Amino acid sequence: MWDSGNNRYTTTNLSTVGKALVGLFTSEEALQQARNKYIYIGSHTLTQNELIKAVERETGEKFKIEKLDSKQWMEEGSEKLAKGDMMGAYQMIQGFNLGDNNGIDFSDKLMNHLVLKGVHEDVANDVKRVVSEL
Repeated sequence: MWDSGNNRYTTTNLSTVGKALVGLFTSEEALQQARNKYIYIGSHTLTQNELIKAVERETGEKFKIEKLDSKQWMEEGSEKLAKGDMMGAYQMIQGFNLGDNNGIDFSDKLMNHLVLKGVHEDVANDVKRVVSEL
């Protein structure tokens, strides 16, 4: 878990990306409103702690949590990148996206109403689906 695990982030199921593309390209209204703009979509905006609790509820198991320092992780990633190791960039992105005082909470920018009409996702249902596939 990065830092406190309380930083909110927006995440999207891969299938939702496909549904959003269909919604965008089959709606003239959506195309017009989205023209020349970034399109933000999201299945869930939550914290690492919330996700872990949902997985624990579904599996009935209590997980041992290892805490990671996002600042240190990003510094190590920067050092790797400086040496030509491109995985350092991935490390920096991880630390930024999930660390405290950073993050990617796009809940105030979501355009789900425009491109995902009628699509409603639930963390508990998604966790149940993923766990059942393991």
